[in-house]
Amino acid sequence: ISLRIIDLRWGVNTLGETPESIEEKVIKVCFDEIDRSRPFFICLLGNRYGWEPSDSNDAFHQNKGISRGGSITSMEIEYGFFLQKNRNGSLFMERCASSLDAMDEQTRGHYDDAYSGNEKIKTENPIKLKKLKSKIQRLLSESGHEECYQKYCPTWNGKKFENLEEFGNIVKKAIIKFAESTFVENQHNE
Repeated sequence: ISLRIIDLRWGVNTLGETPESIEEKVIKVCFDEIDRSRPFFICLLGNRYGWEPSDSNDAFHQNKGISRGGSITSMEIEYGFFLQKNRNGSLFMERCASSLDAMDEQTRGHYDDAYSGNEKIKTENPIKLKKLKSKIQRLLSESGHEECYQKYCPTWNGKKFENLEEFGNIVKKAIIKFAESTFVENQHNE
């Protein structure tokens, strides 16, 4: 078993691209990576809903079966989780909101839409994010996978998050469980 971490926030090379093609390329790379990672999907949730691409990619949305009008984060979750029948390889890790309490307001604005300098983001995104998290939890509950939604509570030391051992242990156990169930499943199918 080998593990390859794909963090879609580290960036997609868009040098030389037009603004319109940047969105399309970023979305395509994100969905391609989700496809390559199936049946596994680990999502880290905080207090940001994410940027919302323009609605100019209608063909893309129709091709992938994705709803229009959401953030890239909600699109990734819809594609990687909502549209899947088998949810055994999914894990959602939500960072406790209280983990941000020690931050000054400007720093917190980078981690929490409710502290954004943009009034529209400040008022609309926390509501959208709450609905998204509720839908994830409801679908996990309906499929008997409540344990696939976990919270972790790191502490902010003024520069970075600390005490991430709990987070690491939860993710490690989930990955081992996913790998063992996939290996056993594949062995029985041979």
